[in-house]
Order: sequence, then C-alpha cells, then structure tokens
Amino acid sequence: MPNTFFLKNPIVICDDDSTFLNQARIDLDRIKANIILTSQQDEAYDYINRSDQTYSGFLLNPKTAYPMGIPLIRAAIQYHPTTPLFLLTDDPLTQSEQDEYKNLIIRKYIKKNLGLVGVLKEIIDVTTYLKISSYETTESPNKNDDFIPISFRSLATGISTPFELFEKYEKREHVSFKKILNAGAVLAAEQLLFHINQMQTHFYISKNSHEKYLKYCDYLTAKTILSESSSEKTKVEQTLNLGNKTLDFLKLHGIDSAAISYAENFSINVQSLIKKIDLENNSKIKKYLNDLANHEHCVGTSVIASLLAKDLGFEHEKTTEIIGVASFLHDIGISELNLTNEDLVDEDESKMTPEVLKIFRTHPTVGAKILSSLKGIEPAIIQTVEQHHERRNRTGYPNRLGVGQINKISEIVGISEVYMRLIRQHLKSPNFNPIRIMREKHLDGFSTPIADSFFKLFI
Repeated sequence: MPNTFFLKNPIVICDDDSTFLNQARIDLDRIKANIILTSQQDEAYDYINRSDQTYSGFLLNPKTAYPMGIPLIRAAIQYHPTTPLFLLTDDPLTQSEQDEYKNLIIRKYIKKNLGLVGVLKEIIDVTTYLKISSYETTESPNKNDDFIPISFRSLATGISTPFELFEKYEKREHVSFKKILNAGAVLAAEQLLFHINQMQTHFYISKNSHEKYLKYCDYLTAKTILSESSSEKTKVEQTLNLGNKTLDFLKLHGIDSAAISYAENFSINVQSLIKKIDLENNSKIKKYLNDLANHEHCVGTSVIASLLAKDLGFEHEKTTEIIGVASFLHDIGISELNLTNEDLVDEDESKMTPEVLKIFRTHPTVGAKILSSLKGIEPAIIQTVEQHHERRNRTGYPNRLGVGQINKISEIVGISEVYMRLIRQHLKSPNFNPIRIMREKHLDGFSTPIADSFFKLFI
C-alpha cells in the first residue's frame, strides 16, 4: 500500500542536488503527498514570498549554491515566522555551521539520504499525526469569556510555550475548552500542522495567561522579526502584530469588533504611508522605529488615536494621515536625548530625577525640530509632535499652553499616548488600573469633546 500524507497545505522542498530531486520526483509519482519540489532560486523565493499562502512546512538545504541557502532560510523565517522549518543536510553539521544556524528557529535537521518518504516521515510521524486528535486532553469547566483566542501565526514550534493552550469545542449550545498543551511544553510541528489542516486558525489561552503570552510575543519579535535582515513587508506585518497586544486589551474591555477592524487597517496604512513618503530612510527615524519598545508604543498609540479620531468625526483622508503619522512619530525626540531606559522608567515622570525630567521634557521640541528638517512632512504633524504633552489646564510642556491654544489632533495623540503608556504598565502589572489613573490624573487636562469621546469609548 503506498504511503499517504494528508496535507491540505503544501510542503516546499528546495535543494539544488539533481540526484536527490530526480529521485524525489519519482517517489512523488507513487505516493500521495502535497509537495512542491524545486531547485530554482526564483521559484523558491516566489513560493516563500506568497504571504497569502499557508504552508505545512519548509524543507531547505542551507548548503545550496549562493544566493540560495542561508538567505532563503532567512526569507522563510521573515515571511512565514510560525511555519515549521526543517533543514535538509548531506552530512552532520560542523560546529561552525551549528553556530551559524543557532539563532534560526529550526524544527529539525534531516539527512536527505533517507529519500523523500523517509524525509517526510521525519517531518511528520504519520501515526502521531493521524491520531493527534486522541492526544490526552483536559476539559475545562470555565466559561467562554474566561478564554482569549490567539492566532496560530503568533506561535512558534520547537520552543517552550510558557502557557497552556486550549481548543474550543461547540456542540449545540454547549461550549467547552480542552487543554492540548501544558505550560512549559514544546509545541510540536505535527500538532500545529494537524490543526492548520483542519482549517482552524486559533488556539485559546486563559485570561490569566495573557501577560505570559505578551512576554512570549515580545521574545519572538525581538528574536526573529525585528532583525536587521527583516524585509519591509515583514515590518508592516509585525506592526499589526505589535498593535494586536493593544487591540487584545481593548477587546477585553468592551471595544466592538468593527472598531477593532478599523484600528487594525489604520495601523497597517500608517506604516505603509511612512514608507511611501520615504521617512524610514532618515537615520534618526530609522533608529527610532527599529527600537522594539518605541515601535510597540507608537503602534499602540496610533491604534487608540484611530478610534478616537473616528468617534470625533475626523475621517477625511488628509486628516487621518496627519493623525496617523503624528501618533506614530510623537516621541521621535526621545531617541535623540542622552537618556537610558533606566532613566526613563516607562516614561513615568514621577519616577524620574529632577535632572532627567528636565531633559525628558525637551523631547517634544527636539522631535518637532527633527521633523521640520524633513521634506514631505505636513506642518500640522510637526505642531502635533510639539504639542502632544500640552494640557488645557496649563500643566503641560514645553510651552504651558492653555485653552484655545492646543490643536485637536495634538489632544488626540496626547491622550492616546498617555493611555497606551498606562496599558503597558497594566500588562506588566495586572493589578494596575489604567482607567482609574486616567480618571484621577489625566482627563481634566483635555478639552471636553476629547475627554467625552475617551469616556464613551474606553470607560
């Protein structure tokens, strides 16, 4: 009986060894498997660059002739960071080769002398794969609203997962959640493949695990996505991934799905716009956006600002572009200050020394000066960056402006960046209440329409 590998999504195998590929093509004629075989550089990159295509895995030979090999492997990680990646090898790896590959998220090294069938069995233990639905599971008695869906795209195989994973089962009006992975266990490629091939897109985690999940996402982001080799396309995708942390928080606090969808699209469009007007080629802006903490803060701020702007009726294309770019670059001045992360302490001014606070409060002016030197920047963006810490009760800076002197876009960005900073503190310390702090310390610094809109959306 011929071997059968039930894969709804293909596995891409790339090697320039004609002997191996010719035999693999012969084997493929007599087995049932959804496999793409190629030795061509352009063809391999074409498959990998299809971000709308889901793959069951990539099997790549790092020793193929330049410019394939390592660049091709890095492209697979960049465009499909959660797709299982396997390396096809002729001989055991040397120590130097192991050192070269150690920062890549590799599921397994497989010897190609096993032949196509043997290689596929190494990738997918057929018995485990077909019986995966019988893995020992634990049904949770918790309610539906005790769980949060997380996308498969946010997970990586082959490394420890610091939280429990659940699968959702619905039968008539009954909903239950079954645990499929213990905290600390490694998510196996075949386990993820099974669920992908069942046309599923999400696992679930308990709300109590949300903070661990966010830290896990930070780790994956820092390790694979924001590396120097990341493509612009991947950075746009990662922008949405970073914004999803803020969106998850907002979902948990009652923001409806239509508003969330609008904010997602807004965040992507802002990143694309920044690239379109060539801002990323400026060394100072590039430095600012390549810092993970800065990037996450400005993405989250733009997400919140988009919701406020929409509620306040700012929907003209030019206006939303100004709000988007200003919310993304509002803290550009901080990157040029001679301050460390320890000095800034999450930008909590109450924890800064008087000397640090004095320097920190110059960042709106410094940021406006940086943007003034660039071509293609709207004057309203520059003014917003300079005014985003001004408050109508004259407690702001750098110029202590008051009622009637602060533009509305500055207020939108200002209130959004304050709330984003408080959300970040909540994600680190769940007992911290950002809504209470906004009410007690910040809302009275904004005009009535801005404060009312914030209250309507988030409180």
